[in-house]
Amino acid sequence: MFRKPVFWAAFAAFSAACAAFAVVNFPRAFSIVELDLEMDRTAALSEARRLAGGLGWGPTDYRQAASFRVDDRARSFVELEGGGPEAFAGLLRDGPFHPYQWVVRHFRGGEVREAEVRFRADGAPYGFRETLAEDAEGAALDAETARAIAEAGAGAPWNVALDGYEPVEASLDERPGGRVDHTFVYERTGAQAGEGRFRLRLVVSGDRLTELMHVLQVPEAFDRRYEAMRAANEGIGATSPSKRA
Repeated sequence: MFRKPVFWAAFAAFSAACAAFAVVNFPRAFSIVELDLEMDRTAALSEARRLAGGLGWGPTDYRQAASFRVDDRARSFVELEGGGPEAFAGLLRDGPFHPYQWVVRHFRGGEVREAEVRFRADGAPYGFRETLAEDAEGAALDAETARAIAEAGAGAPWNVALDGYEPVEASLDERPGGRVDHTFVYERTGAQAGEGRFRLRLVVSGDRLTELMHVLQVPEAFDRRYEAMRAANEGIGATSPSKRA
């Protein structure tokens, strides 16, 4: 098949199309943004300690690690197919999804249980995830009771207004120790980024909320297009005169 001229003609046409798409669109994925960073690393570590102590997350005698991150996948999607750089700038300003986050991890070597706390660039608490051992003990609640715990936990300090969301998914996992973990997914109403959807994931492990996470649900088809664009862009760079010199 690889020796047939028709294959190579089709391959060349496909490569040219990807290259053209990359030349036009790839620079938009790396536009310059203006961000007001009101929380520094020291403040992120301190606030994470305060929240973990008040809510009983993670191991005792933990170590901390902090990093400031951007959700590159979400950023690329919004700038390329979800409204452009202006729409991304709107997210930075107004939300409902905040792609730049401080992420603080509480952990102890050799222990499965750990906690991850997230803050927006302005310092507001934005989400958390507590990891428990598979066989850790816990309650086996029904879905209705677990949902009530999840929705009550979305209040302070996260201040999520659930009346702006609608439930779209629910699932449960029965753990080896008898604990049942419930996952509830909500979708923001009246706001979206192209085909992307703003979602909130709440997880109740046993009888306690162990995760509250904001996500931008990106279509899988975008991932395939974006990877093709990246490959074409890298190919252009590899064959440029400066690379061959």
